Order: sequence, then structure tokens, then C-alpha cells
Amino acid sequence: LMMIYSPWWYHCRRAEVEFDRLARGLHEAKLKDQLHASTLDCSWKPNSAVCARFLGDPQGLRVVQVGNNAPQSDRFVYTSITDPWPSSDMPMLLFGSREDFLNIGTHMGARDSISRISPPLEVTAEWILDWVKRASVQAFGSVPMQRIILESRHVFEERLFQLRRHRSAHHTTLQGCICRPDWHHCTSSLWDLLGTSQQDCRLVHHCPQDIGFCRTVWPCGERHLPTDKCDPGQATSGRANNSHMIAHADQLDIEAALALWLHDIFERHVFESEADDPLQRRRGVLIDFLQTLCTYFPDHLEGRIERPVAEASGWDPEENSECRHSFCVLGGLLNDPVLWLRYTEEVVVTFERQHLHAGTGAEDVPLPPLLTRSGRVRRILWRELERDWKLCSRPWTDFARQGFATCQGLDPLS
Repeated sequence: LMMIYSPWWYHCRRAEVEFDRLARGLHEAKLKDQLHASTLDCSWKPNSAVCARFLGDPQGLRVVQVGNNAPQSDRFVYTSITDPWPSSDMPMLLFGSREDFLNIGTHMGARDSISRISPPLEVTAEWILDWVKRASVQAFGSVPMQRIILESRHVFEERLFQLRRHRSAHHTTLQGCICRPDWHHCTSSLWDLLGTSQQDCRLVHHCPQDIGFCRTVWPCGERHLPTDKCDPGQATSGRANNSHMIAHADQLDIEAALALWLHDIFERHVFESEADDPLQRRRGVLIDFLQTLCTYFPDHLEGRIERPVAEASGWDPEENSECRHSFCVLGGLLNDPVLWLRYTEEVVVTFERQHLHAGTGAEDVPLPPLLTRSGRVRRILWRELERDWKLCSRPWTDFARQGFATCQGLDPLS
């Protein structure tokens, strides 16, 4: 059982939560080996060829404009690159044998033997399960479907909330900081100090008991040290020390929010070409905001991960914030005409004007063909930019692993 979708669309993200609820029911019934549930993200380019076999050929780059964008009249609206398939095509549920999925592209009849359906917008796990039962009774054989008992939506979402809330807290330190998921521990001796031997380093995770301390995701304590001792109470109780967590959670959430916001701009945002906007005002707004962060970002949010090394420019990480410095670097990078051309590309897109409904994300508003138009815009080459620039000198994967500490809601999509 497979669901192909795009997380850009709100109703797809909601369907993914319901699909996960069904997958948990299969796991609890010990049927995950007979009926395997998986998802396929069609917004990820390597998956586009497989998605095209069920959704049809992609429609090229499409840009959603929430309203009428008119740079010549100094009117700018929200713009975002959407996926090459419209929201009405996704999500799509596929159901077939393992052999049928493996033979897609090699056997002509493999795709036709796979059942498929576009579920309703408010799809539920119960609806998916009922469709699977009706799709192909022969495929189940003697699988005891009556063993599948689905949790209620409220119970499942509460379980997700508890897992997210305690994910980072299970790895707190004595001073309430959070251990890095992965870091290198190096042992040294007198011979290392004399330069006669090499340090012995190994990759460790969180706070190993045999070491007794960990490298934290932010400078810890009043002295802003890069490491802290493990909290022995976490290993035995398994419960979070929330009084310690709250002291530093706001700092972590600020960095996580900025990482999420900047990545969305890098990946999805487009900028007018010089022909459409000679003053480059949309790009200028981004640079102005980065300059504000460069000037006023709190000094205590240093974000240091690696051993501080003074740079040739004179910037000393012992006396300055790495987060603030990273914003200064990014602002200068995007403001430099040569580097701007290096980290962006000009592409031809199709513009689609849409409305934004509160709470539901961008929904398709069909327009007559004569009202759709094409044009040239610049987009950021986000993979190259994120390879060369890091927020607060931290790997981007760190933000994805840790998520938010306290800025959470019961709704899985909040």
C-alpha cells in the first residue's frame, strides 16, 4: 500500500497523518510484513519519474501568486514554487503486490494491475482501510484483517505530541542543555600535547554513559561551555526535566524557526528578474532583514558547535556570536552581484494566481488558459547555498533532527 503525495499541499500533509495512523494499526496487528505501508514524496526530484507513471508528465515549474503581483506598480504578493502536479492529483493511493511495483517500467501490464484512487480531501485512516479491503480481496489471501484496530485520531495525535515533546528532553544535561545527536569524542594524553601522536577520535551519540558528558547544541551554562555533564536522572526515570528545558528552549526554538524560514525561502521563493524589477526590491527586503539579524541578533545565542578558531579577517568567535556572524555572511553573500548570480539561476515558470484560505494552505483556483502567463524569474540554488553556508555554523541536518523544543501544538501539523 503506497501513498504518493506532496508535503507542500496542506491536505496532503493531513492525509499523511491519517496514513501513519493506519500504518500504526498494521504494526499493532503484526501485519506490517503482509501489508506494507509506505509513502512517496513527489516533491523530491529523484522520485519524479515514478510519480509521473501514475500522475502523468510533470507540468514544469509553476509559481503560485496569492493575488496580483505588479512590481512596476510597487505591488508585491506572496509567491512560491509549487510542485509540477496540481493539488487535485494528490494524494493518490496505490495498492498492489510487491512484484507489480517492482515491475513498473519493465512490464507493460504491471501498472494496470495496481489499484489506485484519489481519496477525498478529508480522508481518514478508516476510509483508507475500507478502500483497501474493497480494492482486491484476493490479494489478502488469509490475512486476518479483523485484527486491525485503529486508534482514534485524538489518541494518535496525543501520542505524537508526547513523542515530540520528550524527544529532545530525554537527552538533557545537568544544566538543562540538549546533547547533540552526533558528535566526535577525542581522547588526548601528554604525548598528544607534545605532538608525538595523533588523537583517537570516535563518533558518539547524545550522552554516552561511559563518557559522562556530551557536546551540546548550544553553549551551555553561565560560562557558555561547549560541553556539559549528563543528567543521571534521565537514564533511570526516562522523564524530561522540564524546569531545565524551559531555561534554554526559547533559544533553541529561535534558531529552529529561522532555519525553517530560511530554507523555505531558499527552496521555494522566486525573485523578479531585473527586467521586471530593476530595483530588485524583493531581494532587497530579504537582505535588509538579514542585516537586522546581523546587527541585533542576541549575543548569548552563539550556537557554537566546533572548536572556535579566529579568522583571518579578525573575527574572533570567542568574543562574537556565531549566529550573528552567519547572518552577516549570508547578507553580504546575497548582496554581492557576482555571488548572487553564482547561487541563483534564471528559470521560465508558469504563474498561477490563487487565493489563500486561512487554515487550509494554498488551494487551487482554476483560471482560464488566457489568464495564465509565463515569465522569467530567479530562484536560489538552495543545495549549493546550504552546502557553502550554515546557520549558526551548524549542519542543516541538526535542525531537522531536533525540531522545536517548546513551540509545539497538539495538532501534528502545527
